[in-house]
Amino acid sequence: MNANGSDQTRLTNNLGDDYSPDVDPNGDRIAFQSNRTGTVQVYTMNLNGGNVLSVTRLGGSEPGYSPDGRWIAYGNGDILATLATSGPIVHIYNSVTSSTSPAWGP
Repeated sequence: MNANGSDQTRLTNNLGDDYSPDVDPNGDRIAFQSNRTGTVQVYTMNLNGGNVLSVTRLGGSEPGYSPDGRWIAYGNGDILATLATSGPIVHIYNSVTSSTSPAWGP
């Protein structure tokens, strides 16, 4: 949509909930969380809603792109990161309680 809220375009349409979007620094893709398969996972898609890819396999929420756009950090009780194109999972922080909402520093 435009900055004033006009010209809104629906990007997803499925039975699950899609939320917590984050646009990559290049403005090419959106990372978001969804429960469309029954468990909350992190997905990415083009800005027009096409080319949806799952980037997590063991659950994930509240994704955030790294400043260079190569990585996505997310929570699943711990804080983890994966390559934005899906790849190896890196544990950033193992939590005794529950950690969510990671954010990258500059």
